Amino acid sequence: MDVFEKLDSPAVLDAEEPLSAALGELARSDSCVVVTRDDAYVGIISDRSLEGVTSDPRSTKAGTVAERAPAVEFGAGLPELCKCFLSGAYKSLPVRRGKKIIGVVRRGDVLLALAEAGMLSGRVADFMSSPPISVEGKATVAQVLARMREKNVRRVLVFGGERLRGLVSVYDLKVSTLATKERMPFAVEKHSGEEAQVDSIMTPEEELVKIAPSAALSEAARRMAEKKVSALVVEKDGKAAGILSARDVLESLISEEQVPVHMSGLDTEERMVLDEISADVARELDKIRKSVALDYLALHFKKYKHKYSLRARLKTSRHGVIPASNSGFELRGTLHGVLAELGKLASKLKQNPIHEKPGKSEARKLGGLEQR
Repeated sequence: MDVFEKLDSPAVLDAEEPLSAALGELARSDSCVVVTRDDAYVGIISDRSLEGVTSDPRSTKAGTVAERAPAVEFGAGLPELCKCFLSGAYKSLPVRRGKKIIGVVRRGDVLLALAEAGMLSGRVADFMSSPPISVEGKATVAQVLARMREKNVRRVLVFGGERLRGLVSVYDLKVSTLATKERMPFAVEKHSGEEAQVDSIMTPEEELVKIAPSAALSEAARRMAEKKVSALVVEKDGKAAGILSARDVLESLISEEQVPVHMSGLDTEERMVLDEISADVARELDKIRKSVALDYLALHFKKYKHKYSLRARLKTSRHGVIPASNSGFELRGTLHGVLAELGKLASKLKQNPIHEKPGKSEARKLGGLEQR
């Protein structure tokens, strides 16, 4: 399968146009919007771009929100495509021929190409996030967003009592709140979109795409591509056992290529201290290996003005994926905080080897929120 034979036509927006124009395009295409200035590539607006937006989308310029995502060179191989998609949380990326953007390639098409090329191995259970984080349907958008930040996840399951009712992502929640600002720009706080109940926004259970933990990773990739979804609910004995995302599938290739650490999101300035960052990571991994066997570590950095945000995913050989996150004003200090948290979680696994993942038995409720 040649992914470049299936390119989408790019939706292009000038950097001076309002963000509200991009919202409509995102809803129609479920892809990304390419932002240009004087016909030169500026970046893309995707669901991830909306996470930090709090202003009215009608008065926010598209260029201030656009992410400088990599533009894929036409004809690039699958390994290079995977590296581009792993450099951020992208569902689609612009494709260029020379300096001209000629189309958009979807992550789902890359997943399907990987499966057809026989490049994916292992089972769903080896790479899924488990146990899944869940919330009650009566929880508000604000509560769920806070829970997602706390647990370093982009999607959660929605329950009504013991019954699975649906799934909601960061994108669903942010689009809902921004749409409210468009409809009611002068609304008082009590009418904020963040006070809406999550069960009014979620994807209902009957529309979720599910898979068994014993299924091959290649089958999961095919299902994501065919159903055009970013994640599958992993179901065992009729109950939700985890969530497998498209990024989980792509990250499986890191382990296969024997690349222990994958870092993304660093700009030119931060890359000047890459040697120091790599040394910090190597030292901590040496300590963590004494507690658990490791497959790989994925680190994604993001900078909001003067503050850094770091998301980590540590894949262990026997206990699945361990997530951690931290934020701060100093890059290496933020990194040290994440590495320290991963070390603590790994120590818990060593002390409690019967647990599949730390915290599995520590379910707790908070404002209608619960970890199952």
